Amino acid sequence: MVSSSPTITVRDGTLSDGDFILGAFDSAITYLPTIGSADQWGPQLFSQRGAASFDPMTAVVKSSAVHTEHQSTPGHEGDLYDLSRDDLVHARCLIADSAVEQDGDKKTTQPVATLCFQDFIPPHLIGNNAEFRACADAIHAKDGSFIYVWALVSDFNVDAARRKGAGGALLTEVKSIARKHGIPWIYLDCWTGNERKLVQ
Repeated sequence: MVSSSPTITVRDGTLSDGDFILGAFDSAITYLPTIGSADQWGPQLFSQRGAASFDPMTAVVKSSAVHTEHQSTPGHEGDLYDLSRDDLVHARCLIADSAVEQDGDKKTTQPVATLCFQDFIPPHLIGNNAEFRACADAIHAKDGSFIYVWALVSDFNVDAARRKGAGGALLTEVKSIARKHGIPWIYLDCWTGNERKLVQ
């Protein structure tokens, strides 16, 4: 008998999570039309767009793995990013895993959602939209560093009960990271189409 209350845990993404992340984005392409948001990312699966279209996400995952390893070195346990290297984006990828107890003692664990954050606004977004440019200007006008959450997606191939709470757990972890590092601002990138329902 499978428990209906999975345990959600959050961890840093690794290079081995690449297929899961791509699959989660593909699953969203199928899911979004069912809630009136087909235009958010368009109809084409990310896995069919070619490697170049996924380059920003690949860079985040690779950088995140290096930043995580950097944190494990003596004297750098509190670092959010490895600031000694200029070949890495200041970005992290988090994965929410869902563990479900089966037969009373054995747990099955699988990734169910992912979140990516960074300390800058994606440049390609600033240049394409006047409304967004105004938001970016307001962000840059504030004092202090910030965390910019630019991707948050669940794997809609996974049963809804199993992924329940994953998004909230990821955002809670980001808030914890911000507090730990004295970062005063968190911004969450939301698509404004479909009558701004995602923003709400």
